[in-house]
Amino acid sequence: MNKKIKIAVLDDGVNSDLFNTPIINLNIKINEKNLCCINGSELPVKSHGTICAAIINKFLKNDIFFVSLKILDSKTKKGNVNQLV
Repeated sequence: MNKKIKIAVLDDGVNSDLFNTPIINLNIKINEKNLCCINGSELPVKSHGTICAAIINKFLKNDIFFVSLKILDSKTKKGNVNQLV
């Protein structure tokens, strides 16, 4: 039985509408006050997280359960420890 590898990218989000990104099983945004699910198309066109997800997908193909945790602000690329915790 082939189990999927669980991968989480903590970054500025993954836009699943671009490049060769994997299927995003959970797409979560964490800001200073709350947690919410987001649609990948709400993210910047070429976010760092999207590029990283495409690279991961290139090597692992469909053998992954993919989670995007957006903890960095899209413009400033900054976050804080509370968002990470």
